[in-house]
Amino acid sequence: MALTDFAPSPSEQYQWGVRRRNSTQGLARNVAQTQFTRGNIYANRASETRSLTDQYNKMRERIPQQFAARGLTNSGIQAQGLQDYGKQRASAFGDMARRYQQQLGQQSLNEANYYQDYGNQQSDVAQEEANRRAELAAQLRSLM
Repeated sequence: MALTDFAPSPSEQYQWGVRRRNSTQGLARNVAQTQFTRGNIYANRASETRSLTDQYNKMRERIPQQFAARGLTNSGIQAQGLQDYGKQRASAFGDMARRYQQQLGQQSLNEANYYQDYGNQQSDVAQEEANRRAELAAQLRSLM
């Protein structure tokens, strides 16, 4: 028997390397996709914020006209209308913020899971390699 019989074969070493590289490439790909998605979420949130701002600014401009047309300019009804407007605006922006925070939170969770999977995959390969080397060392010791 040659000493090379007690070392991992080139094929085994190659396979461990391939699994490590695939794991690293998978992590990079998943993180890049997460970052791209996160960027889209930020862009969509900015666009929706502008849209909601414009929508509510136009609504606010029309409120005095609507009450003046009915002769209710100095009434408590107009004050109530302004309060209702404020509540609707706050609710719309709050709902939008919650929705985007949930999406961003999901992306952060996905990214954390990708890193966890990567660590597990790297650890599995290292453990498999260590087990194989221990097995070969035991075979070598049994011959001495």
